[in-house]
Amino acid sequence: SCMWSFRLYASLLSLTLISAASAATIPVTTSADSVATDGSCSLREAITAANQNTGGIMTGECPAGDASGQDQIVFAIPGSGPHQILVQTQLPAVTSPLSSDGYTQAGSSPNTIADLSAGDNAVWMIEINGSQSGSTSKPGLQLNGSNASNTRIRGLRISGFSTPQCCADIGIALSGSGISQVQILGNRIEGNSERGIYIQALGNPHNSVQIG
Repeated sequence: SCMWSFRLYASLLSLTLISAASAATIPVTTSADSVATDGSCSLREAITAANQNTGGIMTGECPAGDASGQDQIVFAIPGSGPHQILVQTQLPAVTSPLSSDGYTQAGSSPNTIADLSAGDNAVWMIEINGSQSGSTSKPGLQLNGSNASNTRIRGLRISGFSTPQCCADIGIALSGSGISQVQILGNRIEGNSERGIYIQALGNPHNSVQIG
């Protein structure tokens, strides 16, 4: 069974901004969910590069992450989009400071309407889709443990994680304990059969998590 904590501390609503120094910039250049020496950088490879501070061995592949600060995943996928990343297996959990910003993809733009009751005009060009991932390949994105502190997830559509399984069909999950200074902003998370965003705290609660 899943042991998820629903204790949402007041600090969960903190509007504290992330102040980590930027480190490496890692451009995602393909919508393929691949790990290959092929001259491109997939989202899967980009997360691994940021976590492990390693990179590809040929031109065009992911540059290595940098342990000195918050690595930046940006998107530069060729073509008009929207671009759908059909994940086949569980993406690597984020285990180091990271900023992933879908609004860096050409043609995308964040919402500019202040009154959300009037709708929003955001344009999402990057979608992480779990419809082909099977029952064990969940959640869409996961931040795991205190080393994932100072992370921002922005400008993504996350959908299609909908094969029924306890506590798994989630858009974004915070797991482990002690994650702080997290921003989950300007995303569209829908069509997942369990939760949009799920927060687990084992022993040491997460704090300063901004969701909006």
